[in-house]
Amino acid sequence: MKKILLVECGCDTRTLYAEASKTLGRPFRYPVVSVDALMLDLIKQGRLPIEKAHLKLTLHDPCYATRPSRLGDLFRELLNLVTDNFIEMTPNREHNYCCNGDAWGMRLPENTATRRKISVLKANQIRAINATYVTSPCVVCTLSLEDTCQTYGLAPQGERMALVLFEVVYPAMEPALAKRGELDRMRIPAELRNRDHEFFVAHSLEGRLSMLMQLPEFPALLDWPEQDDIVRQFSKDHPQVYELLRAWREVVTAPKNAQL
Repeated sequence: MKKILLVECGCDTRTLYAEASKTLGRPFRYPVVSVDALMLDLIKQGRLPIEKAHLKLTLHDPCYATRPSRLGDLFRELLNLVTDNFIEMTPNREHNYCCNGDAWGMRLPENTATRRKISVLKANQIRAINATYVTSPCVVCTLSLEDTCQTYGLAPQGERMALVLFEVVYPAMEPALAKRGELDRMRIPAELRNRDHEFFVAHSLEGRLSMLMQLPEFPALLDWPEQDDIVRQFSKDHPQVYELLRAWREVVTAPKNAQL
């Protein structure tokens, strides 16, 4: 292993950038690079072509990524390269208001009402600059921000307003890649080219689920989420969860010839 690639996770950012060496009492063995730093580096090298996207957006600073990990300037440099209408919130950087996701703790169903009540502060902060989108390099922040935007009527009906930071890069690189005839770079990662069907079955979530559904114990395994109190609370805002569980049960209990 040469490097650790850190994807859009605020907690992992804090752990690897700010705490690993302190906890170990020595320098961390492997270089750590965030996916946002990687994209920024590739753009600067000219290896990832871009054309600035016409997006009016603002940036939410994740607590862990901006305060202890000190990556706030990196996020802004990347946004200013890929968009032409980036607007700062007030306050911003280490003074920005929290998303209230609480490293997922406040995202639990039993905390929804409390989180939404507190998030009026964040909603007012976003509303004050009249941005079309709000982005963040942390997926938990993004989920919390989307719920806040929907709860307080900031987002158009049926449309997403909160984007993970890498999603903002897509509309900038897609037209540039199209001009070079390289759109396949967005569709098929180099590591997955020329892989056979068995590889995807073994390494994808869909493939693993398909394998689990073939086990004789799978119908009994479905009893747990159907009866779990946390799933029941989650279903109040997401009723489709039980529809999905029922669909899975119908597939695995149907006669074999009917499945075919």
